[in-house]
Amino acid sequence: MGKSRVSPSKAVTIPRLELTAAAVGVKLAQFVICELDIELEKVVYWTDSTSVLQYIRNTSRRFPKFVANRLAVIQTATEPEHWRQVDTKQNPADIASRGFYPDQVDKAKAWFSGPSFLWKEESCWPEQPAVLQLPENHEDIEVNTIVVEIVQNGLDNLLDRYSSYNALLKATGWLLRFKQYTMWKFSKKLHKPAPKTGLLTAEEMETAVHQVVKLVQHQAFGSMSSDLKEYQSISHYLESQHSNGSHIRNRALGRLSPMKINDILRVGGRLQHATLPEDMKHPMILPSRHHVTGLIIHHYHQREGHSGTQHVLAATRERYWILKGQSSVRHYLKDCRKCRFWKAQAGRQLMAPLPVCRVESGQLPFTHAGVDYFGPLMVKIGRSHVKRYGCILTCIATRAVHLELAGSLDTSSFIQALRRFLLRRGSTTKHMYSDNGTNFIGADRELREGIKAWNQQQIHAELLQTGIEWHFNPPAASHQGGVWERMIRSVRKILQSLAGDKILSEESLNTFLIEVESILNNRPLTPVSDDPKDGAALKPTTLLAGGIEATLPPGEFIKADGYKKSWRAVQWLSDQFWKRWVKDYLPLLQKRQKWLQPEKNFEVGDVVLVMDANTKRGVWPKGLVEEVFPDHDGMVRRVRVKTHDSTLMRDIRKLCLLECG
Repeated sequence: MGKSRVSPSKAVTIPRLELTAAAVGVKLAQFVICELDIELEKVVYWTDSTSVLQYIRNTSRRFPKFVANRLAVIQTATEPEHWRQVDTKQNPADIASRGFYPDQVDKAKAWFSGPSFLWKEESCWPEQPAVLQLPENHEDIEVNTIVVEIVQNGLDNLLDRYSSYNALLKATGWLLRFKQYTMWKFSKKLHKPAPKTGLLTAEEMETAVHQVVKLVQHQAFGSMSSDLKEYQSISHYLESQHSNGSHIRNRALGRLSPMKINDILRVGGRLQHATLPEDMKHPMILPSRHHVTGLIIHHYHQREGHSGTQHVLAATRERYWILKGQSSVRHYLKDCRKCRFWKAQAGRQLMAPLPVCRVESGQLPFTHAGVDYFGPLMVKIGRSHVKRYGCILTCIATRAVHLELAGSLDTSSFIQALRRFLLRRGSTTKHMYSDNGTNFIGADRELREGIKAWNQQQIHAELLQTGIEWHFNPPAASHQGGVWERMIRSVRKILQSLAGDKILSEESLNTFLIEVESILNNRPLTPVSDDPKDGAALKPTTLLAGGIEATLPPGEFIKADGYKKSWRAVQWLSDQFWKRWVKDYLPLLQKRQKWLQPEKNFEVGDVVLVMDANTKRGVWPKGLVEEVFPDHDGMVRRVRVKTHDSTLMRDIRKLCLLECG
């Protein structure tokens, strides 16, 4: 395949034309390689121009754009080792530019088959000359003289050195005093008054403010402020009645009609006739993003008692006008650690799916039961008042309730209450759930301390004898026991409304708890329909009243069984209950009531605040996340936190994220 170009009418040197031909050859070769279905091992480029080889192998010279652009095409697709020199007489490319007559048939052979040496071994190819570098005075070598001046301003480092605005002003004030002292000491006019000594004065601090603002404005608006007219004072500006803000390119700055007074940019604005201090009418302009701007915002934020964005912005405008003030103040205030301590919100994550025990149908009542304590309840024995406690056991699936009266909070009393429950309800319970004994959430301090003293090993051993497995919720995760926590609230409401402040005897209180149990088990689980054709609302007592025993054999039951006076009638009623439970009650649990969006997961290395109900918000201990426990869906809802005194397992709802690791 061949390709040629006509030389341009504009005079171009021969080396440049040869370089252009080489670039055309590279493009042609890339096209052929792309179109061929054959994979090529090696491509060799031939040229009869020594200057082209010198161009390609050059690595230390700069060239004009014409040469540089074509070299870029060549060097991008090829390497210098791919290029070789061929004699002009053996170069078939010359035929395309010079042409030949019909009687010159020998040249046509070279056009179609190439030079004869290409048909031989590579060792028989022409020897390559030693390619020299281009001479220093070559016409295509571009020589530019660049003068670089590096200026380091120590004052720029001064601004970034301090993290407090007051510290920056004091340092600047001392530097200015040292400057005056040096000028006084080495000046020939020694009759000048000596500089001040002792502590910095208010005048020196004011001068430091102006010098810091000048430097900040020079860094941020150096090119723009140089176009403004200089005024000696604000009164001089008012006399001129002229604003130079119309030609400022920065739109936010131009709207302020800026004026330059004593080399400081101030707001011109429209409040010249207001009865306000001069600094409020014409505040000094500051950029929106600058280290000093952040120091000033934090200074006023602390002075105003860690107030919000609008309050701090109003305070800063007593003297400074920050461009894009609201967004700038909000940007810098989010880094205030004290505010983050006070405003930190508990960690949240998308509400988890319901556990299997809550959505599994066909189980006997209290197969999965949750247990909790409430109280104390005062009873009258003789002339004395004694504390008793209520033990509530809830069926997690059917929401049925069983209440027992416990004499105390010790382990023995709980085991006796549990045995009474198993004997009265049948040994159908296989799994028992409760809050963690080391962090039991109760109504008062005494209840928490009593549950904390439980002998969990003794309880576990007792449950193993009956084939019950006990599950503890994670510490500080009371929301996972919401099934029984909500029922305690209902029990308290009924007790308060019926008994009031009366102190009952122990026998009366026991009877009363059984009545409360009956009321709760008779509550509807599904909405009550107004249509008389619809059946009664689904209630826990529907299943409990059937008297179903665990020893009854399973099987298929039909509607006719409901009319027989046998155990099959009871079983048919149970099947009807679970069908309605799946159809009417279970869909009510579908919607998430809160925690609707997935949040960022806690990660190892995050710094957190550990929320504690017994301490104030401002003194919550800080911790470091050491380990995370993602669920099967990848959501982290439990973490292990290292504090200064211990390592805790915590639910994320008890943690406030401060910083990411």
